[in-house]
Amino acid sequence: MNRPLKYIALVIVALLLIAGGVFYYVSVYIPDKEIQLTMKSVANSKPAIQALYTGQYDIAETNLRALIEQAPTKSEKARLQVILMATLFDTGKESDAEEAASLAYTLINDYSVPAWIRATAYNTLSRVVYAHTDTISFYTTYFNKAPLDSYLGTSGTDTDRIWSAYLKLLQVSDDIYPTSLAEYGIARYYVMFLSDNSLTQQKREEIAVLMQKYIAEGDTRKDGGLYAPYNIILNQLSRADAIALSNKILQNHDLVESEQAYVQVKTVADGIESGGVDMNNSKIQAVLFTWRFTYAGFLLTEFGTARTPDIQNLLAPFGTLTSQDIITFLKKAKIGSIQDIPSTSGRYIKTLKLAAISPEFKTFLVRTGTKF
Repeated sequence: MNRPLKYIALVIVALLLIAGGVFYYVSVYIPDKEIQLTMKSVANSKPAIQALYTGQYDIAETNLRALIEQAPTKSEKARLQVILMATLFDTGKESDAEEAASLAYTLINDYSVPAWIRATAYNTLSRVVYAHTDTISFYTTYFNKAPLDSYLGTSGTDTDRIWSAYLKLLQVSDDIYPTSLAEYGIARYYVMFLSDNSLTQQKREEIAVLMQKYIAEGDTRKDGGLYAPYNIILNQLSRADAIALSNKILQNHDLVESEQAYVQVKTVADGIESGGVDMNNSKIQAVLFTWRFTYAGFLLTEFGTARTPDIQNLLAPFGTLTSQDIITFLKKAKIGSIQDIPSTSGRYIKTLKLAAISPEFKTFLVRTGTKF
């Protein structure tokens, strides 16, 4: 397999696997027709969402339960229940996960719940599944009733079966009510699928066409401004990686389009910061450092040392990175020590090349256990 393709895919897989304690990417998307009805309670729920976002699950849960009791409409109650479902899954407690699963079944099987809220519930469940791909038991324990039990793949490894369920959740969501969250998520899934060494070039091209279709559809939704901040930035990073990979396979767009997608990640993040969001949140910073790493890798792959100054600028902040929370996230995202991977792997080789260009990045690697 083409090494740069597998390199990008591995980074995406690992980055998203860290989301087990990160808000499960719960959407707070509200279609235009619902805005007037729900804006007041959306404002009321902001403290709960902020508490959830910062890991204060008890506060978030208490706040949400009170708001659910006071919800003026079934639509608003269901919207809040989606956020409560995310909160309960996020605590990591078995009893909370059981209640969260029960809420999930209620929401997705109640066809009187507005379509956009049911789609949001499916999107949130896909992120929950994404955070537990390391063991099939989580899925079989909590998602063992219709229709979720039928989404688990029937062949391949346990991991293959879980990824099949992840894809199905996003596809069902997109069928119910299309959102950029689902469409970028599907494109992201196919980036990972392309890491399969057994794929033929023809199959890669077919998948790349499909990726570009979903990216184009996601771009039309214009709903990103109503998602959680971490989710907005991560969606943009996933979009950028999918654009770069599909363009590299199909060679049907100018290289500048791929680079512009990476630039847009930072542009969007800057816009979020200007809106008053605390960007020092370790989860946001972990995504931004991952963006620096993948963007630098893209530049090295496509331009070689001709873009050395840009690569150095991107990687320079690694030199002063000391936050253990961020470093822990990056290690889970396979950014850091490379001692545990084969020296012949694309990621190992790319990491060493980046370290040769950026002294600061090399310092970071040494700090996290790499021996040169």
